[in-house]
Amino acid sequence: MSTFVSTSLQGLKLNLTQACLMECMHCVEMWGSLYSGHSCAKRCLETSGASIDPVCQSGRNIGKRIADKSSVIQCTNQCSICSHSLSVVLYDEEKCRNMCEERNGAFVDYTCVAFIVF
Repeated sequence: MSTFVSTSLQGLKLNLTQACLMECMHCVEMWGSLYSGHSCAKRCLETSGASIDPVCQSGRNIGKRIADKSSVIQCTNQCSICSHSLSVVLYDEEKCRNMCEERNGAFVDYTCVAFIVF
């Protein structure tokens, strides 16, 4: 019985670690060089997946953001990601993009909840 429990726990740790590593890959795809995939993956392995970063916050290397065109582009890209990833819930991509323009990319809806249409 203890062998089964031990094997099950190992499988769970492996699944959590894999999920965490996949989330790191997703964050790198979303943020490119602004996200440290190496640091994220290292944390996943050190914590057996407990450090999963579903909103891509902990590995970002953005630091103090400068209100420039690239910030607006990143913001509007996030609007598009939110709009397309929320298939069950409606997301107002137009309002999100307008907010990006108004604030020069300083406000980014990383969690995809600011512009959900109820």
